[in-house]
Amino acid sequence: MNPLFLALTFDTVKQIPERSNEVNMTESVIAGKALWEKNNCVGCHTLIGEGAYFAPELMNVFNRRAGGDEVAFK
Repeated sequence: MNPLFLALTFDTVKQIPERSNEVNMTESVIAGKALWEKNNCVGCHTLIGEGAYFAPELMNVFNRRAGGDEVAFK
């Protein structure tokens, strides 16, 4: 196996805890991620450009649905 590949893999795995922002995740973020994964939303939707392009992008749903009005969105 290529030693450069091994070194880059090791470095990436070492950096994940520092870059994951896990300490900033609230219960609602964790629940949303679980819901996203359980329902395979990425199979149809994109989120920040990642995923399928069959259904609408979800990053801007708050502005599309409520125009930035939190009360209207809820």
